[in-house]
Amino acid sequence: MSYDIRVWTVENPRLRETLIAAGFESQDDFYVLPLKQGRITISNQTSVAFGDIPDEISRELPGIRYLVEGSLEPFTSEEHSVARLVGAARLIGREWRGVVENPQTGEIIMPSGVKRLAEYEKQERFTLLTLSWWFNDEEILKVDRLRQFIDLIERSILEALPRRYGLYEPPQEKYQGKEPFIRYLSENARKSIIWYPTKPVDYVSFSVPQRIGPSPMGYRFGHLSVSVDDAVVDMPGWSRALNQFFKGVSQIVNPIYGDMYFLKNHLRSKTVSRLDKASEEHPTSAWWWNGIPRKLGVGLVVGEPLKDKIRFKREFTTLGNGSALVLPEENDMHREVTSRDVAVDEELLQPRETVIFGIGKKRYPRTWPFAGPFSD
Repeated sequence: MSYDIRVWTVENPRLRETLIAAGFESQDDFYVLPLKQGRITISNQTSVAFGDIPDEISRELPGIRYLVEGSLEPFTSEEHSVARLVGAARLIGREWRGVVENPQTGEIIMPSGVKRLAEYEKQERFTLLTLSWWFNDEEILKVDRLRQFIDLIERSILEALPRRYGLYEPPQEKYQGKEPFIRYLSENARKSIIWYPTKPVDYVSFSVPQRIGPSPMGYRFGHLSVSVDDAVVDMPGWSRALNQFFKGVSQIVNPIYGDMYFLKNHLRSKTVSRLDKASEEHPTSAWWWNGIPRKLGVGLVVGEPLKDKIRFKREFTTLGNGSALVLPEENDMHREVTSRDVAVDEELLQPRETVIFGIGKKRYPRTWPFAGPFSD
């Protein structure tokens, strides 16, 4: 029987350089520190899948990928020996951005200097990374789907949970926990909920029209988007967490289309960022999806009935719902997807003129693969 400890890290730990300097001896696939009574053993790291990380651990740091396990043998509660084990775990976590789990005491320990969010310069004008999805059914309104969505936020981008929410400005409701918020979403999603997250998440938009499909102004889809300050993209673990979140939501909402888009020159605010003439906006306006954008962003997901009409020249992942997913590289999130990666027929692209003039109707691509007219 042993006294065990775990270190969950974002970065791939180079244990040899960390532990040899701390007095450990290297023995095959593990490291040993002899004690007067017993010994401490630290195993080499293993990669862990996102779904295998306990909820209470994934909430602590974004982008965890590795697990290092340690033990004190034989089992003892002698304070000095336990302190040596915990100290070694803290050292690994501090040097390789990790969180320490002590199964014996139930403690979750954040080593000194390790923070979920690094300090960053908050300039007046900044860039947003906006993750967006459009869907043609109402499955997301089911309570079990909403719970999956909120669970995913808690596990990947905790800051996207609402501090306040409501149906008008300023939002009056305070976040009181997952279940009350899920009930609120299920009852009010058709009313354009105002949703204030925590920085660096700038805004969350979740809207489902009274009826998905044709309307006098055009064809309306359900729409979800999450906008994040670009400053976090280069912080350890955040690019991985953003990719995990985009993939997870793409599985939950069953989108016809979704993308990851960098939008420059937004104006910083204490609540939601503001726009002016210099601010870049997404080529698709809210729920009025009207064709695949001519600029594809840095990542995308394509579901039915569009997937079979697009030619993927770059490696993609097929999700459980059949959607095709293209994610940016974690170390090069700003690289845009181009026609060399994904070929889209002109007939599916957004018309070059996409503005609604007065009471006029939105323009649509020549091929419209959805049932019914654009509008009724």
